[in-house]
Amino acid sequence: MTPVEKLLESVAWEPLDNNGAETDLPHATHSGVLEINGLKLRCYTLNDGRRIFDAEDINALLDGRDPDFESPHDAGQDLNSNDNKEATK
Repeated sequence: MTPVEKLLESVAWEPLDNNGAETDLPHATHSGVLEINGLKLRCYTLNDGRRIFDAEDINALLDGRDPDFESPHDAGQDLNSNDNKEATK
């Protein structure tokens, strides 16, 4: 088991409502949030057992931004921004 797989084992997986998911294409059956050092990343379990991360959350993380959970798929806040520091006071 890889280190990432071990981390994903700790996620509290919630089933998703998949009405109409009767297709041969992979689709998410469960969702969860992985927290690493205070950062939260949305993740999903696919119907074939694979586990994936939300692409926007990974992009935000790699760009040095905190993934934004208030509005799905919107860019997160810049962790180094003075505006972000002012907004949290």
